[in-house]
Amino acid sequence: MDDDDDDDEELEEGENQKQENKMPERTEYYLEFLLTDAFKGKGFQRIAEIVEEKDIYPPQKFNKQLLNQLDKVLKKELDKNEFANVSLLLKCIQLYCRSDPQESVDLLLQQGLIPKISNSIHVCQAVELVTREFLSLIEPKESKFLISLVEDFFDTALIIGRNNTEGKKQLLETFIPSLGHLATESTVSCALRQEALRTLNTLLNNVAKEERKKFAVSEEMCLLTKELAKTILDVGDYDIQIAIIEALFRLMLKKWRDDLAHNWFEDQHIVKNFREIKDRDFETDCRKFLNELNEKLGDKRSRINF
Repeated sequence: MDDDDDDDEELEEGENQKQENKMPERTEYYLEFLLTDAFKGKGFQRIAEIVEEKDIYPPQKFNKQLLNQLDKVLKKELDKNEFANVSLLLKCIQLYCRSDPQESVDLLLQQGLIPKISNSIHVCQAVELVTREFLSLIEPKESKFLISLVEDFFDTALIIGRNNTEGKKQLLETFIPSLGHLATESTVSCALRQEALRTLNTLLNNVAKEERKKFAVSEEMCLLTKELAKTILDVGDYDIQIAIIEALFRLMLKKWRDDLAHNWFEDQHIVKNFREIKDRDFETDCRKFLNELNEKLGDKRSRINF
């Protein structure tokens, strides 16, 4: 009789295990189920599979409680240098934003997503500097994931900016200065600076004229543009120089650009040549300006970190 009871218990345990391992049908809360499992320590593999899909049906939903938990786990994985897992969690946020651009992004913004993204990028920057100086602290393969992680931070910001008016407003106020300063930081790798500038110029694309007028009277933006202009002179990378000039043109209307150029550059010959770059002939004029500038600078430009 005891043997029969033991057999029954084993069968029950086996059934429970099967039920626990059984995947639910693909519903609007399917990703939430996978995230909950990951939070319980069951791994991120299934999440990796779903976020790689181009089209996910049905559109995925989440609740506030899950978002709070996701935020905590994201910080925990970042602290452990589990960059691949952080990237997956960011891709989940992107997926939710695409599934329900208005409601999902509104909820994310209420939770302070934009400042969190900005702060996390500075954390990544600090980790990268540590990686450069103390390579023994972080596995080489992990430093490779770092650039990918920052790209995911930037992509998350771009998705928010494209899909939500309030999100774009917060990005313009909070995120753009962070991106600009990251692009001017000489201790940051070339790849990370280029990614920051790509995101900056994408966010600034189609910014209304009224918004750009506000940049001109913002002390923070004026200081940022001066810092960006200075970087053109010593960055030592042609692609970054072009991206910075593009950012300056997107940040400031021509009237203010022409006035600020005297503040940006001490050499009046450089000021004159810069003011000759026209919006309609930007690529040609910009190339001409940089060719002459770099020939003039010669070896004065800094050696960039790759």
